[in-house]
Amino acid sequence: MLVLGLLLIALGCGGSDGGKIGSVEAIDLAVTPVSISFPATPIGEIAIRELSIQHVGNEGVLKLSELSIAGESAELSIVGATSGELAPGESLIVQIAYEPVDDLADEAALLIAHN
Repeated sequence: MLVLGLLLIALGCGGSDGGKIGSVEAIDLAVTPVSISFPATPIGEIAIRELSIQHVGNEGVLKLSELSIAGESAELSIVGATSGELAPGESLIVQIAYEPVDDLADEAALLIAHN
């Protein structure tokens, strides 16, 4: 039996500046691709896909405080680091693993908490 998985991307600001408008820096991020579809994967095997998180702003440090998978499926997971800091122009490659344990399709979201 082959199973398909899908991962969608969601962003969240954890702003540590208390919402002060005057202290806003030009911090911005881009995630590519914005969704990942896994190939049909046999139960018990692992498929890995990569995505890139890039600081596309022109100043400040993008602080990725936590990357996590949200959803009911434990069959999708992050491989490697779940936090980090990026200067303008820098990027982080994130690997997502899909390991189906049943014949049901799976769907989840990658949550990116940052400043």
